[in-house]
Amino acid sequence: MSSGVRHFHFGRQQASFLLACFVLVACNAVASAMPDANPHQTLTAIPVSWTDTPEVTVTPEETTPVVFSLIHEASDSRSRVNKTVGSSAEIILESAPVLYGISRRDDGSVAGTSMLPWESQNVSDMQICFSLDAPCQLTDQWIPFELSSDGGLFGRVSIQKFEIPVDWVGPRTVWVVSQFRDVNGNPVLSVGDSYKAPEVISQVSMEIVGVWDETTPIEGQPAAVQTAIAATRAAFPLTGSVQIAGGGCCVGGNAGDTLAVQVDFSAASPFGTVGEMRVRTDGICFPESEMVNAAWEPFMSSKRYPVYVALNWVGFYVSVQYRDDHGNLSPVYCDDISVEGFPPATTSTP
Repeated sequence: MSSGVRHFHFGRQQASFLLACFVLVACNAVASAMPDANPHQTLTAIPVSWTDTPEVTVTPEETTPVVFSLIHEASDSRSRVNKTVGSSAEIILESAPVLYGISRRDDGSVAGTSMLPWESQNVSDMQICFSLDAPCQLTDQWIPFELSSDGGLFGRVSIQKFEIPVDWVGPRTVWVVSQFRDVNGNPVLSVGDSYKAPEVISQVSMEIVGVWDETTPIEGQPAAVQTAIAATRAAFPLTGSVQIAGGGCCVGGNAGDTLAVQVDFSAASPFGTVGEMRVRTDGICFPESEMVNAAWEPFMSSKRYPVYVALNWVGFYVSVQYRDDHGNLSPVYCDDISVEGFPPATTSTP
């Protein structure tokens, strides 16, 4: 039951816009652990003893048994995935019982988190819902919380799969809302973000970007797909793309460093020459309505952008829109990459 695929058909709406987090924590652990390290070592995202602000102290960890939930698309572990319009996205929810530790600075902000397998877990049931564009309300019945036989970074996990037809062009947000209870019917706290405090009901999300392959005829596509493509072509006839660091998953350096990250741009117009683009960089993908805040600049096929390296993991996003010499626009294209910051190396004095 736990690995069955559920099929969802959402009504077509205006597009508004891990196992990524598992992968990021795993990369952090692998990068810092010795080959012979204990496989059950504490996986601390930010060492408790270190802080980037010398005058700020860090409190010891508060450890809580929780269910750590993440979603990803079956073909890609990133939090933003391109899927061909007319195909289906298989969304996977993975839920792992863990001992979740939080250390805080003296101002109350989170300084670091850690996770270990919750060996004596007693989670019995779960309630979940999937939705597009906005978080859903938990109304479905409770189902058994069943762990897979496969071991993961934090031990065995519960797996739920949902299939969504991609009948839109551009980005849309997929939401998963979940809650859990133990064998006595008591709530079990859960976490959907490695930098949040545990909650009774947690939310996780990712973006699916419907991408149309211009070489594929639209005549044989479902009506909803043809409508989405036609509307996008009429409003934004230019096509293009953006890619950070050659399409890699991540870059990294010491916390406090600034990296020069290469971003590649491409665009084409059926009416003229693409001569301009406007770009926004931040921690999110911007919709077309918010690109008006970016100034137009001459089109370039490649640019380097400075990326500040914060401690632990952050996301660097690039949103771009193109314009040809007749004023025609492209949709907004966006790419992202994970940036890992390592604590500064310490040296010992003999």
